[in-house]
Amino acid sequence: MKSKIVPIRNIKGKTAYNPTVPFCDSGKTYIGIRIESLDSELDSRIFFAYKLNENEWEIDDTVTPLQLQDPAYVKVKGEIFILGVRVEKCENGIIWNQDIYRGDSIRNLEFFASGPVGMKDIRLVDLEDRIGVFTRPQEKISGLCKIGYLEISRIDELQRFTENDWYNVNIINGLFEDGSWGGVNQAIKLSDEEIGVIGHKAHKTTTEVDLKKHYYAVSFRFNPKTSVYSDLRILARRADFPYSPSKRSPELDDIIFPGGIDEHSNLYCGLSDYCIGIKEIEHPFNLQI
Repeated sequence: MKSKIVPIRNIKGKTAYNPTVPFCDSGKTYIGIRIESLDSELDSRIFFAYKLNENEWEIDDTVTPLQLQDPAYVKVKGEIFILGVRVEKCENGIIWNQDIYRGDSIRNLEFFASGPVGMKDIRLVDLEDRIGVFTRPQEKISGLCKIGYLEISRIDELQRFTENDWYNVNIINGLFEDGSWGGVNQAIKLSDEEIGVIGHKAHKTTTEVDLKKHYYAVSFRFNPKTSVYSDLRILARRADFPYSPSKRSPELDDIIFPGGIDEHSNLYCGLSDYCIGIKEIEHPFNLQI
């Protein structure tokens, strides 16, 4: 399948990676992008870039960036929601929260809600009569490699969530083998019975001198009423894309972090924590459940 690296203009010498899927706003096609210094992650921001042509995107400096990492975009009941990871220093290193912003445009976003400390990969899916919420509880209740799922009737319920509410989920067991982990990056309503999930699966290898992380883009189908799911399908590996530098080599050389697929099944993803790639995916949810 075809793949390419996407040039981003106006990033001012920083790294630009881990995009959202494309979306329309104010008459232009945008993606949200994680942008930060080459030697740090503490100055991360979510900027918004608009499509110049088939091969280039440019940061829109007229849109206020968010002080977050790893953006996700979704529409729920006609409203825009941007999710991202807020990173802060603490005595023992850093802590993170998943923050959620809402609005009718990326020019009019307001803080809406936060997940509990330490939880990433919160994703929303509009199911018409309800809203699906994927979580990543990790060691708190389930171990490193589990994904959680819950449903709410109205989006405003998230503003009243306690930590216990975020962890009161159904765990999707069996997706990842021991030593691997993963999370949901995009959730798509396929039918009244099924959700299509674009996610990531990861593991790490170590030698006496090096640590290396390995991330893959994956998909699976999930029935929220029965909790039945399909096997994981690997959609893309880092080797499927052209070469680029890595933010930290060799640790991040084999990293692909998906934002999701667009309406034409093009996969948008971050590569090696350094740049953005697009790959054509054939039938991403052609899986038995």
